[in-house]
Amino acid sequence: MSVDNDEEDDYIAEKDDIRPGLVPKSVARLYKQDAKKKEVDIKNRTKPRHVMEKEEREKALNKTLSSNNKGFSLLSKMGYKPGMSIGKDGKGRLEPVPISLKSNRTGLGHDTEIKRKTDKTNQLRSIIDEKRIKLEERSRENFRSHQSKLLRDKKTMGYVRKSQKVCEQLDSNMQITQPHKSFFWPKLSEDQGNEAEDNDEAEEEEDLPEPEEQLADLTDYLRNDDDMLENCPGNTAEDHDE
Repeated sequence: MSVDNDEEDDYIAEKDDIRPGLVPKSVARLYKQDAKKKEVDIKNRTKPRHVMEKEEREKALNKTLSSNNKGFSLLSKMGYKPGMSIGKDGKGRLEPVPISLKSNRTGLGHDTEIKRKTDKTNQLRSIIDEKRIKLEERSRENFRSHQSKLLRDKKTMGYVRKSQKVCEQLDSNMQITQPHKSFFWPKLSEDQGNEAEDNDEAEEEEDLPEPEEQLADLTDYLRNDDDMLENCPGNTAEDHDE
């Protein structure tokens, strides 16, 4: 048995050996054609059935109708010519509606419903992302505004403390023992008041006006004198520098 196989292998090897000079050119050409044909046959045999069916279907669909076709003949009688679009105004389709075959086992309309839900989900996600971006931008603006206000209030409170010291000194010179408003004088230190006074002071601080309003009230009080009222340029140091 092995001897026969060896002889067959030698025969095939000799048959495929088509190097120049060993066989005539015509015979070598026949060998090549035969080898290509066998290769194509092998490829066709290895193709799955659904692939071959798809290729045949696409080949048939891409083939234009001949003049012998009954449908084409009927259209020709109605004035249709190859390359024309259908429709009264000549703006209709140039090609037939493509055939879409289902490649899965889902029911009719299932793919359309899945696409509708997917599109809706993407739309909702887009709306959510847009709102999130706006919210983040608003948060950043609020943060910047808050930080700017903190810096402005801190600077204003510096002017308030200076004005409080001046106000307390002027009131003391005039034998005034209590400030006109609670924030007109500097706050007492912890060793200058008892616990009750500290609590009352804490409650008053909660109702204190904004720093700019405190400064405006203090400045108006200090400028009550006619000369100060007429000659004082403003509430802040910048006003006096101008």
